[in-house]
Amino acid sequence: MSNLKIKQMVRSSFSTLFFIRENRVRKDGTTIIEVLITVNGERCGFSTGKKVKATSWDKTKQQVKGKDEEAKSLNNYLKAVKAKLYQKEAELLGRGFIITAKLLCEAYQEKIESLKEKSLFEVFTEHNHEQEKLIGNGGCKLNCVSKEQTQASS
Repeated sequence: MSNLKIKQMVRSSFSTLFFIRENRVRKDGTTIIEVLITVNGERCGFSTGKKVKATSWDKTKQQVKGKDEEAKSLNNYLKAVKAKLYQKEAELLGRGFIITAKLLCEAYQEKIESLKEKSLFEVFTEHNHEQEKLIGNGGCKLNCVSKEQTQASS
C-alpha cells in the first residue's frame, strides 16, 4: 500500500517546462528550445535540438507563436517530447523505479540499459509469435509457451 502512495505522489509532482534562453540568441535571431523536468523539487534539463526565432516564442504557452507550417511542426514536436516523457515515466514506474528528474532525463535519452532489455514475458510472447508462424511449416505447437505456464512459474 505504501508503494502505491509513493508512486502516486511522485507522479503528481512531475512537471515539464519548455523554454528558451533569451541571453543565448544567435546572430540569426534563433535560439534552442530546452526542456526542464521537475520531480519533487529536483530539476534536470536538456536541449530539444530545435531552434526557434526568439521573437516567435510564447513564454506563457511554452510553444511557438503562429499557425504556419514551421510553428505547427515545432509545436507538434514539443507535444511528442512531452508525451514521450510521460510514457517513460510510466515505463519506469511499471518496472519499479523511483522517479527522479535525472532518471527521467536519462530514460528519455535512452541512456538506461535496463529499459532497453525485454522482460521475460516479452521474450516468451515474441517467441510464441515466431513459433505460431511456423505451425504447419514444420513447427510444432509444443514449442509455444503458454501464458498459463509462464504465470504458474512466476
